[in-house]
Amino acid sequence: MATRPLAFNDFMRRCFRPCSERDPSDKAHCPICTEEYDRGIHQAIRIVVQPPAQCNHEFCRHCLEKIFSRRKTQGTANLCPLCRTRWFQAEYQDVSARNQSLENEANDAPLTQDSASRPPATVPLPQREPRPYIRNSRPSAPVARPQVPSTSHHGQEPTTPFSGGFPFSEGFPFFGTFPFSEGSPFANGFPFSGTSPFGQQAAPVTTASNTSQQPKGRPTNSRPAPGITDQPPSNRGTMRGSGSSKKVPLPHPREAELQRCTSALDARERDLAQRELRVERDRQELQRRQQEFNAMTEHARAYRRNRDANV
Repeated sequence: MATRPLAFNDFMRRCFRPCSERDPSDKAHCPICTEEYDRGIHQAIRIVVQPPAQCNHEFCRHCLEKIFSRRKTQGTANLCPLCRTRWFQAEYQDVSARNQSLENEANDAPLTQDSASRPPATVPLPQREPRPYIRNSRPSAPVARPQVPSTSHHGQEPTTPFSGGFPFSEGFPFFGTFPFSEGSPFANGFPFSGTSPFGQQAAPVTTASNTSQQPKGRPTNSRPAPGITDQPPSNRGTMRGSGSSKKVPLPHPREAELQRCTSALDARERDLAQRELRVERDRQELQRRQQEFNAMTEHARAYRRNRDANV
């Protein structure tokens, strides 16, 4: 009957035996790193495993520490590198072995009576609250209303839609009938052609021919529109009370950015020019030193030749 390998801690306590100074000899070396044994990091360690799996090999302490550090990440870290004897129990499991052990533990776990008879728990689904349906009360198309002919107190003919005035008496399809009385001047709409909306006589529209026929010294009743002054276009936009007649334009953001980039490039060019000057001076200095070195070398060679000739 095969015996079960020892655990790692028991293996270190029973089978990990340092060697003496004379055993092994001074010229012996580690079979892994080929370094000679010493009293420091390469101290000789003998692994003694009892039968039936017998092992009696020697390694240095440094190599054994490297092997033992991989025992949880490498499947062969518990075997002897020479005879492949199993030193201690393996602490590394690959994916298939780990899944198999988990499956075996799950199958061997006993089932209680309560857990077997209990139905599986169901997760309730969240219910959405119903949204109230809001119907659009606005009609999709305006309802046509019949036109009722009416006459004003001036005896004018009733106006039709888009014939010179807006028929307020017919009303809007969304707001109802506009509350104008029958005898008001707005019952049939705004008569833009002849009557003012406030009951006054509308001023005649002046044209270029009528303006040319007016006397030059007679003032006109025309007023400028609000926000427009009588100043010439050249004076518009200038600040009042300022002595200058021209408005200073603000710099464009792109122009400011272009000026900044241009100044940065100019500074960079000046820096490069200074660096080129320094490089040129260094090159000239290097040539001068090279010439001096060549001259000294030639002088030393001539001195040696003369000395050899005299000897």
